[in-house]
Amino acid sequence: MLALHAFAVSVWPFLAAMVRGVRPLSSLALTSAPLSNISLINSMTITLDLRPELEARLKTTAARAGLSPVKYLEDWIEQIPEVMPDEELAKLIAESQEPPKAASKGSLSELFAQWRKEDETTDPDELARRDAELEELKANLNANRAATGEEPLFL
Repeated sequence: MLALHAFAVSVWPFLAAMVRGVRPLSSLALTSAPLSNISLINSMTITLDLRPELEARLKTTAARAGLSPVKYLEDWIEQIPEVMPDEELAKLIAESQEPPKAASKGSLSELFAQWRKEDETTDPDELARRDAELEELKANLNANRAATGEEPLFL
């Protein structure tokens, strides 16, 4: 069991993970440290119940960095970006729920006409490829319908 005393520790990443349904790497027990144990103003105690393999990995990684496990975790937590203010988050959510704006005011038939014009060709190989693709589509649709006992669409 590892106790971490940190200055102004944010538990947001852990709470965010739980809200998203992601299992955090450890279970957190958040407790207020007794006043006699507090060496920094606004500190809190976080107890991490790590699986033995995670605790060993933490100790090894911290030792490689020349730090204690507690100092290593404190440094890691300090790198976590600040939480977005509620007003900004609410604005992003509202914007994401707005219906998309139309790119142009043209009708769907105008769009299809534009695509037909863009795809126009007189190349005999391309026309043959397109015809073969259409025949394959028709055959596959008919085969699917036959497999379900329905009448074919194309004769």
